[in-house]
Amino acid sequence: MKNTDAARPGAAPAFSSEALAAVLRRLDLTPATPLKIAYSGGLDSHVLLHALSRLRDDGWRLSALHVDHGLQPAAGAWARHCEQVCRELALPITIERIEVRGIREHGLEAAARRARYACLARHVGPGEVLLTAHHQDDQAETLLLQLLRGSGVHGLAAMPAIAAFTAGRHARPLLEFPRRALLAYATAAGLKWIEDDSNRDDRLARNFIRNRLTPVIEERWPGAARRLGRSARHAAEAAALLDEIARAAGKTKGMITPESIRENVDHPELPDIDLVIRTSGETRTSNFFLWQSAYAEWDFLDLYFPDFGVKELAASVGKFAERTRRFGA
Repeated sequence: MKNTDAARPGAAPAFSSEALAAVLRRLDLTPATPLKIAYSGGLDSHVLLHALSRLRDDGWRLSALHVDHGLQPAAGAWARHCEQVCRELALPITIERIEVRGIREHGLEAAARRARYACLARHVGPGEVLLTAHHQDDQAETLLLQLLRGSGVHGLAAMPAIAAFTAGRHARPLLEFPRRALLAYATAAGLKWIEDDSNRDDRLARNFIRNRLTPVIEERWPGAARRLGRSARHAAEAAALLDEIARAAGKTKGMITPESIRENVDHPELPDIDLVIRTSGETRTSNFFLWQSAYAEWDFLDLYFPDFGVKELAASVGKFAERTRRFGA
C-alpha cells in the first residue's frame, strides 16, 4: 500500500534542449566551453547527445567519446552504432577500445568504471568539460549503495553536479531529471538506442537496487528518488563544511603536500599527530586525517619521490583515520 501520509510529489520536470541549456547555465558553462559527451549508445547518453546537438546553433562546442570495454560480444556493434548516430548528427566522435583489468580484485562493475574513467580522462584537456548522463534515478541508486556500505557524508553526497576532473571538469547535467522524463524525450524524438542485457543481471549490486529494490520503494513512497537526491545535496553541503574545517586544521598543524616535500626532501613536514589529538578531539582528528588521506596527492608524490615509501605512508594515514573515525569515509 502506498504511503498516504506523505505529501504527493510534484510532477517530474519535463526534459528538453531548453531545460538542458538552463542547467548548463546554472553550472556556469557557456557555449565557449568545449563539451566532451561520454556516449555509450544507451538511452540516457543518447538523449544527452541529441539534446545537446540541438543547441549547436547557439554556438556550443560538442564532441562525443565512446569507450569500448570489450566485455560484451556486441561491443563492436555498439561502437559502430555510436559512430553512425554521430555521423547523422554531424558530431565528431572518438572511439577507444580498452582492456578492463582488476576484475578479480575490484569486481566487474568497479573495474570497468575505473578503466572507463581513466580512458575518458585522457581525452579531457584544460578548460574542457566531460558530460555524463547520470540522472535522478542514478543518483538515488548511488545514495542507497553508499548507505548500504556504511558510508559517511562524503559517500552520501553521491555524485556532484560538477567537479574537477583531470585537467578539466566533469559535469552531470541530468541529475534533476528522472529516467522517465528522458524516455519521454527519446520516444517523442524517435531515437533508437542500445539495450545492454547486462543491466538485467541482478547479481550486480546497482542492478539489484534498480530492478528490485527501487520499484518497491517508489510504490511505497512515490517520488522517493527526488527526495533521495535532496538528501545527497544535504550530505554534500555537510561534506564541504567538514573539508573546510580539515583544511583549516591543515594550515595550522602541518600538511603533506607537494610543496612541503619540495621544500625539504629529507624531512617532509608531517602533522604532529599527538598535537592534533590533544587540541582537536577524536572526531575532528578523524576528519582531518580522512581529508588528508583523500587530498594529499599521494600518487603525485609517489611518482616524483619513489624512494619515500609514500604509498606506505598513505596506508598508515588511512589506517589511523579508520581507527579514530566515528563515521564512514
